[in-house]
Amino acid sequence: MSLRVSRQGRLVDMVLDRPPVNALDGETYDALARAFDDAEPEDVLVLRSAARHFCTGQDLAEHQSDKTAEQAAADLRRGAAAVIAALRCRAPFVAAVHGGAIGAGALLACAADVLIASEDAWFGLPELQVGVTIGGAVAQRTLGGPLTRRMLLTGERIGAAQVATLGGARLVARHELARTAQEAAQAIAGLEQPLVALARRTWGNDERESAAAAYEAEIEQFLAR
Repeated sequence: MSLRVSRQGRLVDMVLDRPPVNALDGETYDALARAFDDAEPEDVLVLRSAARHFCTGQDLAEHQSDKTAEQAAADLRRGAAAVIAALRCRAPFVAAVHGGAIGAGALLACAADVLIASEDAWFGLPELQVGVTIGGAVAQRTLGGPLTRRMLLTGERIGAAQVATLGGARLVARHELARTAQEAAQAIAGLEQPLVALARRTWGNDERESAAAAYEAEIEQFLAR
């Protein structure tokens, strides 16, 4: 299984495990979407990686030059569904990032309520370089608008230390990543669930839903170009 999901009480551990670099194929996107959709409001999720990188985005081996426009659009929507499910997940979730978080991997990290990053982590948004225009609405939740635009337009990679300076992530040593993410999830689990749910709906006038809707609009505008 490319995504291992286990539960201990209210804590749900989601481990991306598709060696060598956690490139996402259709089945992994589907598994991620199901895991986020199946979460109960009282759960707390941790998304982490067992591979060399957190997630390097779309598995380019799945792209075929002979695919029809309809097939390519279906593939794009299939991948986007995982990110949208993360944003609309009823449960809060923590992302524990090490190594590269690229493309869809960066978007999954930016969809988290709490982002913990190791000192070796870095983020990349090569969407324009590979021919798509989507992702800005999600990435700017964590990276901010100006940095997100720069990354998308120039292909610049951003280290976790810079993201931490912006307040978007907590920076820890690599050997502390799993423990710190677990402690953050436990702290959230100890809160009164209805208050957590209310907070996530009302902060920023439900900014999570706003980001999801804006991301969907990005996709449809790209496909309609």
